[in-house]
Amino acid sequence: MWNYENFRKQAQEHINQGDWTGMETLLREADETFLQEQNRLLESEERFRIIFKEDKSVKLLIDSGTGQIVDTNPTACDFYGYSYEELLQLRIQDINILSFDEVRREMAFAKDHKKNFFHFRHRLKDGNIREVEVTSNPIRIAGKDYLFSIIYDITEKIKFEKDKQEKEELYQLVINTAAEGFWMINAEQKTIEVNQALCDMLGYSKEELLGHSPLDFANSESYKTIKEQLEKISSTRHRAYRQDLVKKSGDIFPAFFHASTITDDAGKIINSFAFVSDVSERDEVEKKLQTAKDQAEQANMAKSIFLANMSHEIRTPLNSVIGFADLLDKRIEDSEQKSYIQAIKSSGRVLLSLINDILDFAKIESGRMHIQEEDVNLLDLLNDLQEIFLPKVHSKKLDFLLKIPEKLPLFVLDKIRVRQVLFNLISNAVKFTEKGSINVQAEFYEENKELCIKVKDTGIGIPKEKWESIFDVFRQQDEADSRKYEGSGLGLSISKKLIEMMKGSIEVESEVGKGSEFSIRFFNLSVKPNRGNLQYSGDINSIKFKKSKVLIVDDVDMNRHLLSKFLEKRNIQTFEAGNGLEAIEIAQREVPEVILMDLRMPGMDGYETGRRIRAISELELKPMIAITGSTIDKNEKGIQFDAFINKPVQLKDVILELSKFLPYEKIELMDNQKMEGGFGSKENNIRALQEIRSGLLSEWEKIKKRQSISDVKSFAQGVCELGKNYTIPILTQYGNTLLDAIKSFDIQEIKRRISDFQGIVNDLEREVEL
Repeated sequence: MWNYENFRKQAQEHINQGDWTGMETLLREADETFLQEQNRLLESEERFRIIFKEDKSVKLLIDSGTGQIVDTNPTACDFYGYSYEELLQLRIQDINILSFDEVRREMAFAKDHKKNFFHFRHRLKDGNIREVEVTSNPIRIAGKDYLFSIIYDITEKIKFEKDKQEKEELYQLVINTAAEGFWMINAEQKTIEVNQALCDMLGYSKEELLGHSPLDFANSESYKTIKEQLEKISSTRHRAYRQDLVKKSGDIFPAFFHASTITDDAGKIINSFAFVSDVSERDEVEKKLQTAKDQAEQANMAKSIFLANMSHEIRTPLNSVIGFADLLDKRIEDSEQKSYIQAIKSSGRVLLSLINDILDFAKIESGRMHIQEEDVNLLDLLNDLQEIFLPKVHSKKLDFLLKIPEKLPLFVLDKIRVRQVLFNLISNAVKFTEKGSINVQAEFYEENKELCIKVKDTGIGIPKEKWESIFDVFRQQDEADSRKYEGSGLGLSISKKLIEMMKGSIEVESEVGKGSEFSIRFFNLSVKPNRGNLQYSGDINSIKFKKSKVLIVDDVDMNRHLLSKFLEKRNIQTFEAGNGLEAIEIAQREVPEVILMDLRMPGMDGYETGRRIRAISELELKPMIAITGSTIDKNEKGIQFDAFINKPVQLKDVILELSKFLPYEKIELMDNQKMEGGFGSKENNIRALQEIRSGLLSEWEKIKKRQSISDVKSFAQGVCELGKNYTIPILTQYGNTLLDAIKSFDIQEIKRRISDFQGIVNDLEREVEL
């Protein structure tokens, strides 16, 4: 770089020495140097212009003395919203919301503290205020001082940082005021943040907790669980678990963790945190609640057992009351006294019905009511119920309509309980309907195995607000109903509980004055093909099987021998096996047409025995009938049984099930062939016949015309008692068979047994004449 002082000194030396040639050379070199310096200056100015004008940052050249803007770039024009000419008319204090003196003081402070950037607020042309960061440096141009400033818009940055700070403050507020403990760990499972609640919970200060792993606060029992939970951090984002923690004092308390993880954009775990609750008090409350619940259940159980016991105790003398009333009714001729006796009998039956309801309710409440599944032919069941109610329906001049698809499968349900529920619903419909009709319809939806049965009437109806309460215990739609229509209010409650025990539902829709519709639904039912006509429905004594082989498998000798003796009279050759291995051996050797299999046997049970027999090719398709005392599924343990007979085994059931699989012919029976069993001594036969003629025959005539269940039951008990008193097995067996039919609500069987009685009387008369 050219230096004037050096040039002056050298020139003076050349003059003093008279060295004009040297002087000429010096002047020429000075010219060249000046030209070079001038070129460098021009290049520097061009570079400054490019940087100043074309750079994308906001730039201002400001007069240091006045604050006047002397130059700017297009980016500044765009940012402030002024044209180039407009900006050059402004001073920096026109833009900065601070005065120029305040700006200069800020710059002086910065200079003293060796800082060349500032945070200002600049006003744009449209009036908006922007937060800016200004970098200013002094520059001298043409002997004059200027400030060269670069401006950065940091408004969004400031807003972001403010929001971040507010969120951080809110986060700290929430964490530190939370009642639950807050615990955060890093990727190395070290504590990096806790709140005061956790400190209080564990008894440590925040400084004592930081840097520690949650495992440091586990006891020997909880260490493994907490370790497993920490290992799950990478695979499970949200976890909830319960574990014991150890306080600084050494005390152990139960804690519940709601844990989550925090990940970056790549899914890598950064931190994990959990909200921790001390559940000591909750555990204590739950323990007390459980104790109260257990005590309430025990009290309820005791109540139910008490009700059941009391019902039994009441029913025993009540049966005597009704029985002796029946006896008096046969012997007293006075009409007024007869009316008193009828009142006793009627009231007794009402009371007996109530007691039976209470017994059922008590059994359900105490858990002693069990569902016994079997194949249910819904068409037969509803036809039977229709026959029961037809006399009452006709007496009230009502219509009774059944709408049932002809082709329905057999449904695996508790037949007796389904009949009981439908009996109750139809009984209510008849009771509360004075004109119109009773409609019963059924639909089966094959796709989802849903059965829907509806009982609809045109009776008094039920207000909508009572639709739910009528299923409550001892409730009717109106308290006055119990006086007008009688009834305990237990029927619908029992029905609902029974349906729910069969995994179904019951609901009602009704309109006051127009009638009610009760809908029963069973879902995902097990069904079987309805072979209907394959099972004989007449008198089983008229069945004569063609020569067949049957294998009886039972570990109890008496059971096998009883079945064997009975079947041998039916033209069936029987084989007995006392265990599974013996059964397999006999089955392979004899190849029976049917196998009767007891399921509960020691050693190899009926399931395994059946499975092994099925594995033999020549026996694979042979019908296998299960004999069981429990409710089982057809496919239980993989064995496909073809039919089931429940214990205690009734010989009638055996014959009816065998009639599905064995060929037989129907034979005409003489009257004395219709019942198994024998007669008593001639003297006993004569006495029994006299009692039949004096009382039982008139009862029989009555129940032939109208099958009132209570009357039929009274008649059957009378026949049983007569058979026992005079040792006449045929009468005892007849009475018990009729009672069994009543117990299972088998209307067709009841009718058949009632019609059989005349034949038994004829047989008894022939015995007396011999």
